[in-house]
Amino acid sequence: MMNSPYPRISHYPLYSSVRGFLRVAQNQSRRLVFSMHTSLLEYRGIPQEPRDWSNPAEWIPRLLSGDEQILAQKFWDESEGKLNPRHIKDAWRLCSLYSLLETDEYEVLHISAHGHDFIDNLWGETIQEVDYNEGLLHVLKIIAENGPGKRADLLPHFTDFLLKHSTLRSQTVIEPGWSFRTRNLTERELVTRSWITYEITQAGIAYLERVADLLDSGDTAATPSPVHDIGKLVKAQADAVRKQIAAALSSIDPYSFEALIQRLLEAMGYENVTVTSRSADGGVDVVADIEVGITLVREVVQVKRRQGSLHRPVLDQLRGSLHRFDAMRGTIITSGRFSRGVQDAAFERGAAPITLIDGDRLIDLLIEHKIGVSKRTIEVLEFEPADFVSEEEPEDL
Repeated sequence: MMNSPYPRISHYPLYSSVRGFLRVAQNQSRRLVFSMHTSLLEYRGIPQEPRDWSNPAEWIPRLLSGDEQILAQKFWDESEGKLNPRHIKDAWRLCSLYSLLETDEYEVLHISAHGHDFIDNLWGETIQEVDYNEGLLHVLKIIAENGPGKRADLLPHFTDFLLKHSTLRSQTVIEPGWSFRTRNLTERELVTRSWITYEITQAGIAYLERVADLLDSGDTAATPSPVHDIGKLVKAQADAVRKQIAAALSSIDPYSFEALIQRLLEAMGYENVTVTSRSADGGVDVVADIEVGITLVREVVQVKRRQGSLHRPVLDQLRGSLHRFDAMRGTIITSGRFSRGVQDAAFERGAAPITLIDGDRLIDLLIEHKIGVSKRTIEVLEFEPADFVSEEEPEDL
């Protein structure tokens, strides 16, 4: 175990992909894996005609042949479409850095004891070691301490961490480092992401508690031991506030609800926000303009305070009213949910798009724009031992 973390992988892979890579690589020739990847790297495309690598089932038989084709197809099929054979580099690097694979005297790959632990124990020692060394535990801690928060608010903390503990320096490397690590944590249900807002889950808090000693054994100055307790309190308070907002939305009268949505749209940057007449509105409650690129686009909004699900007729009524307001698109905002029929019809080809905002997303937006909530900053003291050490050399006695 390293004394302090040392992240080295920027485009961090999903662990489901790494497990798929390990299972397929087992008993494969190391040279074959390398030759397959090298062959694929030769097909780079050009800016005018970029290659589409999203569907390996289409390009594998066209670009590869023989054992390379068989191996690539195996990576794709046995990972159930999660491991694109074009993009195995980072999975291979993680396996190499943490000795998840071994090579015998015949250049044949075998899953090591660490590799088996990685596959079989989702929260085992190998996973913890990799998470610690590659900074995933610190990303989780950052979200616990500062979330729920937007990427722009959380990224500076991650940047400071990388500048202190790694050779990753430029923003073109740091930003993908954050994105791919949070994607990993989201897949493992340790973090949730709602649009651009990240929040730790109860499983994430439990994981931080489990690895508290591991975090504290490294850079104690940067990792105070009560961190997981702070994260738990922040998460509990956020959950309580969300429940209070949901209760308020369920009891608000329809006219106050429309006024609340008007205020929210104005906070989101909409202009000329107007609540329509309370009669003969054709399903339109609010009309507003929003700047899209260099164009000002008119949008109509229907507001529904409701506990259950909205169904297709509500969407059809709003879409049919767009022309009456010279609108290009519409939005339905509800404190409840949307039926599958509404979700399927929202972006029908050839029809005006209708954005759907359900109760959970509405609460996210209200919190993001500080409507119905206030945020307080708590100062947390951290010990700086460097301040107690003189930088001057002592004089000889």
